[in-house]
Amino acid sequence: MFEVFKNTFTKNYFNFEGRARRKEYWLFVLSVLIFYVILGVAFGILGFSDNAIAAISRRLSLVVLIPQLALLARRLHDINFSAWWLLLLLTGIGSIVIIIFCLVPGTVGPNKYGLDPKAEDRLPSAE
Repeated sequence: MFEVFKNTFTKNYFNFEGRARRKEYWLFVLSVLIFYVILGVAFGILGFSDNAIAAISRRLSLVVLIPQLALLARRLHDINFSAWWLLLLLTGIGSIVIIIFCLVPGTVGPNKYGLDPKAEDRLPSAE
């Protein structure tokens, strides 16, 4: 799980090309959620005010925004959809549609956005 989080913030921070598996997307979401919970508990124990915690949380959300959008774009590519579908996030109902898209299994085999990342995981490593 930490490896997915690290790769999203290092190798794939601005990577809007290629494909991302459901596993990669949901592990990233879980990692961010766990990070926010731990941070909130730690700040609560240290006696930070609710306003301070909210301000720090907003700043961290901005740090996570670009890699999360990039990961969402790659996730949409995995189901053979254009990243332009991310514009649905600007609407209330569109967010639900994007969540449903993130639950759909990816296209089996290569599509116009690249090779199947699930198949790439099963390839023997060239050592």
